[in-house]
Amino acid sequence: MSSSEENTTNSLDDLDPELSAILNNIEAIDRTPNVWPKALADLLSVIQYQLARSLNITLDTAYPYARNSCVAIAHCLGGKQIYLPRSSLLERAFRDIEANQETTCANLEESGLPPQQTLMAVLSIIQGELARSLDITLEAAYPHAKDACKALSNYLSGRAFYLPRSDRLQRALRNIKIYQAFDGFNQRSLAQEYGLTPQRVYSIIEQQRELHHAPPNGAAV
Repeated sequence: MSSSEENTTNSLDDLDPELSAILNNIEAIDRTPNVWPKALADLLSVIQYQLARSLNITLDTAYPYARNSCVAIAHCLGGKQIYLPRSSLLERAFRDIEANQETTCANLEESGLPPQQTLMAVLSIIQGELARSLDITLEAAYPHAKDACKALSNYLSGRAFYLPRSDRLQRALRNIKIYQAFDGFNQRSLAQEYGLTPQRVYSIIEQQRELHHAPPNGAAV
């Protein structure tokens, strides 16, 4: 990690110890498409915790905003490897964005987008979702979307990740929601709520526990 990246990460840590404690345990995302459930869990966690901090709301309240953002990101960028710029390039990338060099879903069909252009797209997506969900202007949503993108770049930059565009994404988001709602005793009520067997709910919780608590960089447990 470069000194500029380290300084940026440390400044975020100082701002929110709870956020940094959780995000520092996020596993480095693999470069192969078959690990997309882990990539989704990481992406959702980063956006959720950052929006909770930025908007001064609870994690539960932030969850649907983060979920909607992930769905929109997958809709626009799913099916291809996604890269974000490293921290040292963030300020230049945001200057480009703020100079109205826009990137929208309509021009994202080609693969291999440069990281700065991908950042513009992700920022635009999160900004639009927040404006819609919170019933605020795009201008008011911008700083919160920018904070989320900074966190994504700080913790996920330099690695490729992949999201699907099919119903697999919806099932994965459902599984994350089940995991977050599990309190250790409500396995049967969750099974009833989601139309699953208690055994299937338990299997989902175990799978999600592995995704959310995997050791950093493939270290041994």
